[in-house]
Amino acid sequence: MDKLEEFIPIESNFDILKAELGMRGVKSLAIGWSKGNGISTAVWSILKAKRRILKYPDGFISRFYAISESVSPILAWAFLGPDSDVKSACMCFKNHSLGFIQDLFNQDTVRYSVYEEITSDIMSAARCRAESILSVIDNS
Repeated sequence: MDKLEEFIPIESNFDILKAELGMRGVKSLAIGWSKGNGISTAVWSILKAKRRILKYPDGFISRFYAISESVSPILAWAFLGPDSDVKSACMCFKNHSLGFIQDLFNQDTVRYSVYEEITSDIMSAARCRAESILSVIDNS
């Protein structure tokens, strides 16, 4: 699952995935809803198993896995499934999330001099991205 989480955000990997699946006889990434539920079950099972072996069962990673159990199957379906409104929304959210991360490491956006300036700039960037996402949602 870790490798899948690293693989999915890179757009060029979709071409590799399509080519590999094509060589194996898969003609379309359009998975039926019952198979979509299979994706949910598979992701949920992997995350549940990883959560059981954590050193700190109530720690941050455990909580992260709990959230991922709900979110990852939807994202996998949205990114790997057929073109749909969900896929468009997820791609938009992905682009804004990556933009936010880029903003965090851009010295023109975040002033890394004093703690108060850093926190203020990060909150400003977060608000700006959230407003952008909300405006896309309102317009659709």
